[in-house]
Amino acid sequence: MADKASGPVRVAIAGLGRAGWGVQVPALEALSEQYRVVSVYDPNPERQADARTRLGCRTHADFADALAVFQWPADGAVSSVFGRRRSGWHRGIDIRAAHGEPIQASAAGVVVVSGMEPRYGRVLKIEHEYGFTTVYAHNDENLVKVGDWVTPGQRIARVGRTGRATDYHVHFEIRRDGRVYNPLYMLPMPGRAVAHVEETGEESDE
Repeated sequence: MADKASGPVRVAIAGLGRAGWGVQVPALEALSEQYRVVSVYDPNPERQADARTRLGCRTHADFADALAVFQWPADGAVSSVFGRRRSGWHRGIDIRAAHGEPIQASAAGVVVVSGMEPRYGRVLKIEHEYGFTTVYAHNDENLVKVGDWVTPGQRIARVGRTGRATDYHVHFEIRRDGRVYNPLYMLPMPGRAVAHVEETGEESDE
């Protein structure tokens, strides 16, 4: 059984602008006294939770502290809103954009997924402060890889329609502690125009 205390983990440290790989947790406890540890990722959930607790990651801060964190990941009108669809529940919003247009990181964080999924197609998932994760789906191309540290507004992908999508757009989600939140309530004002909303044959996102 893996030792919770000694297993290597990937760590993002605020202000350093990069992610550290394979760093031993005990060594980082001293480091965390000087730097604020933003995120810890480990494929072993128990070891990850233990490391986050010991390193003081800001995963359970006041929800209100996070409201100013996120920015729009792409330019364009909202073509599908968060909530119920005839085919199920839409877990994010869709932002209409032209093929190949840039997708930007909504906030600083660490890339934890960069690959293909059946519904999402080519997808990126980024972990942020306060326990949040953002999702960017149906991409034509991902420009970052797992473990990369990204900054707000950094180009991370290009708009596509991979997976279960029939037009070019960015499917964008904000998650925390197993829940999904309506991005329109967490993105800066003024909001974007909401285009005529219709179901395009795309199934509800996972």
